[in-house]
Amino acid sequence: MGFPQTRLTLIQRLTSGGAEEDWQNFLKDYWGPICRFSLRRGARNLDDAEDVASETFEALWEQRLLVRWVANRSAKLRTLLCCVVRNILSHRNRVRASPSYGVVGVDSLIAKDLRSIFGQSFHYICANSSILRRRRGRGIPRR
Repeated sequence: MGFPQTRLTLIQRLTSGGAEEDWQNFLKDYWGPICRFSLRRGARNLDDAEDVASETFEALWEQRLLVRWVANRSAKLRTLLCCVVRNILSHRNRVRASPSYGVVGVDSLIAKDLRSIFGQSFHYICANSSILRRRRGRGIPRR
C-alpha cells in the first residue's frame, strides 16, 4: 500500500489553521505510509519508524512546509514527505556515526533551555563548540 491520493482541500484547510479533525485525517492518511517508507529507507524497527514519522509531522508543522508546498506546488506531496523522511534518517545516521554518540554533556543537558532563550542561533553555537571540544580531545590544536 502506497501513499494515498493527495486531498488538496484537506491540505489547504490545514494551512489556513485547520481544525483538530483535519489534522487527525491527515495523520490517519499519511502515518502508515511514512512509517513503511522509513522502514524501507533505514529505520531500525517499527518504534524507530514511528519516531521518524513523528519527527516528520513535527517538521511539517514547525517549518511550515505544507504552507510552502501549497504556495508552490512544484512536486507531489509524497515527494515532500519522502524528502523530509530521508533527511531525518540521514541526520540520525550522522549522529550515530559520530564519535560522541551517546555521550551526554553539559551542552545537551541545558540545550532545551538555551534554545528557548537564544532561538536557532544557539544550534549553530552549540554545534561549533562540540567541534572544538572534539578537536581538543584528539590533540588537534584550536584555530
